[in-house]
Amino acid sequence: MTLNYLRREYLLVGFLMMIQVLSLFRNYPYVPSCSRLVEIGPWIEVLVNCDSSVFFKDVEEPMRLINGISDYQDRPLYAAVAAILLLIMRVIGIPESTQVILGNSGSYSEYSSSTYIALILVNSFILMVSIVLALRVANIIAKKYSINAINSLLLRLSVALLVTLNEVSKTFFWTPHTQIPNLLLPIYALYLILTLQQMEQHYRFYAHNIFVLALTFVYPLMGILFLILLFAQYRSFIYRFTVSASIASLFILYPIAIEVFGGTFRSVTVSEYRQFVWIWDFLRDDQLIDGLYSFFQSFLGTISWTPSVFVLSVVILLLFNRNRYYVKEFPYIPIFAFGITYFFTTFAIGFYARRLTYGSLLFFVLICQLLLAAHFGNKGWFRVLLIGQSFFLIGSFAFTNGPLV
Repeated sequence: MTLNYLRREYLLVGFLMMIQVLSLFRNYPYVPSCSRLVEIGPWIEVLVNCDSSVFFKDVEEPMRLINGISDYQDRPLYAAVAAILLLIMRVIGIPESTQVILGNSGSYSEYSSSTYIALILVNSFILMVSIVLALRVANIIAKKYSINAINSLLLRLSVALLVTLNEVSKTFFWTPHTQIPNLLLPIYALYLILTLQQMEQHYRFYAHNIFVLALTFVYPLMGILFLILLFAQYRSFIYRFTVSASIASLFILYPIAIEVFGGTFRSVTVSEYRQFVWIWDFLRDDQLIDGLYSFFQSFLGTISWTPSVFVLSVVILLLFNRNRYYVKEFPYIPIFAFGITYFFTTFAIGFYARRLTYGSLLFFVLICQLLLAAHFGNKGWFRVLLIGQSFFLIGSFAFTNGPLV
């Protein structure tokens, strides 16, 4: 990559990060019961989710992640990294203030501005990595299918906007919560799929496995990325499976390790919300069919219609022209395998909200975007589509609310 290209990329990343400031000046038509509006400056309010209080307390008292007090022991790295940042800020002596907030329990809690900043810095890093990966993915497609310079630039912009300006980032970028990883997961999955042939070197294969493990400690759903690594062009399938399964098992062994070393582990997502195990509950009670039907209805009710229409339109277009426009060397098999796994894993969670299902939908939107680029990347109408899509995303981000929960 040339110096000028990197310079333009850094400027674009900075610009897209700065756009997040716009969401600080949004209006809230209502405040969900599980949230609080917190004023952080003149005309500036942020929506603090009820789960945010857990992360605040985990950052200020990291031992909660070991002694069984935290509700989110299954994703310790999010709070742990923020705790390290908080320690650094306090050692440096950065001024901080406190604010008292009335919680859902009816009791008041005092939160530090430095703790909030530390958590937002973690969100910023995750979103920044997502943007960089989006630009890398678009660049790979543009080079592979020889897309002209203007359309290539517009493709990079539109893919980055899809990841950056959406209902999840607008609501949760300024909210301490593990929702921003829902934007990183689909774009990192695409990056892995498009670079599978570059994993012939052992250090790349192992590095991605370790990075996926780290992300799983931030957001457990990230663990499905191990599936993609099984398709890597590195040694035999048995070897790849053994390595990935061994590294992934460290996440499974983590609760056991806490107990062995004198701590306490509990999973609220399983014990209270019955995530994933609800299928067994229905099976045990001989209500599996009714349960699946009811849950699938709830699941479909959280899927956004606008991106769904886009995906359906692209699928119809490509199916109608399947013989003429079939793209060779496009990684259909890993994309299909991961896409189906991602979709049904999101359904198997059993707890549904648009912020959770948006990630799997975004994966299919990105796939359709890249397929259009591979088929029609140099067409004039594709350029018009990219420009229109970019304006739509910016306008939607600026003038709509999206989900508040």
